[in-house]
Amino acid sequence: MKRSVLSAIFVILIILSGAAGYFAGLYTPRTAIHQASVTTTSSTSCVVTGPTEGVIIQVLQDSAEVTPVVGAKIGGEDLGYCNNSLQTMILNSTTTNSTGWARLIDGGFGIYYLNIIAFNNNYTLSVPMQPVSVTFVTYNISSGNVTTHYCEFCNT
Repeated sequence: MKRSVLSAIFVILIILSGAAGYFAGLYTPRTAIHQASVTTTSSTSCVVTGPTEGVIIQVLQDSAEVTPVVGAKIGGEDLGYCNNSLQTMILNSTTTNSTGWARLIDGGFGIYYLNIIAFNNNYTLSVPMQPVSVTFVTYNISSGNVTTHYCEFCNT
C-alpha cells in the first residue's frame, strides 16, 4: 500500500511539475535564436490624368437607307497599361435601343475593345478613350465606318 501511495504522489508531482513548466514557459521571454521570415510588400501607383466616363455608341446599318440597329448586344473589356502592367476590366454588357444607341458608362482608361452582335454576326471595334471625357461613337456595321467624338466634362 505504501508503494501505491508513493507512486500516486510521484505521478501527481510529475503532472504538477509539467503543468507548472508549461505555464511558466508561457510567461517567460524566449531567448532561443531562430531565423525570422520577412515578407515585404510594395505598392505602386498609376498616374492617370483623369478617369474616362465611357462610351456612348450608336450602331447603324445600310439597307435602302441608313437605319439604326435595334437590339444589338454590346460587351467587351477596357484595357490599359499602368507601370508596364496590363490592367483589364470587363464592361457591363448592354443592348442598343430603338434609335440604335447604347451606353457603356463603366469608366476605366485606355482602350475599350467592344464586341457587337447584330443579326447573328460578330463585329469588333476598338475605341480609344480620353481623360475626363465621354466618347461618342457611331459605327455602321454595313460599311465599317466609325466616327468618334470626345466630349470633356459632359453629363451622361
